[in-house]
Amino acid sequence: MELMDKIRQYAAIKKQVTEITARESALKAELKQLVNDSGEVDDKGSYHYDVGDDVSGVKKLMNQRKVSKVFNPDEAERLLTEKGLLERCTVMVPVLDESAILAARYEDLLSDEDIDAMFPAKESFAFYCVFDK
Repeated sequence: MELMDKIRQYAAIKKQVTEITARESALKAELKQLVNDSGEVDDKGSYHYDVGDDVSGVKKLMNQRKVSKVFNPDEAERLLTEKGLLERCTVMVPVLDESAILAARYEDLLSDEDIDAMFPAKESFAFYCVFDK
């Protein structure tokens, strides 16, 4: 296969994927709204909508509820201070100060080689096509 054929195929597929992804997102939003509006809620707060479609093989649609705990350091500090537990529940961890390291280089206390060793370059590539439109 010639280079131009491959480029044209890639460009056509890329465009199709973009269009399909947009359509998938729109359909998902519509179906999610349907499930939330007309579905049944289980004991865990998830929404279920029975479909039973033999053509697509879809048995039901679900909008599953997920709950995660996220640490709130401000609230934790407030409560621990209030209960007199802040010192007990606090650990001081030494952390290297990047700006102090760079300041040491500026003062010629570190060499460029030292900085390069501490801040190694990481290379990556992103492939894409640039289109006219």
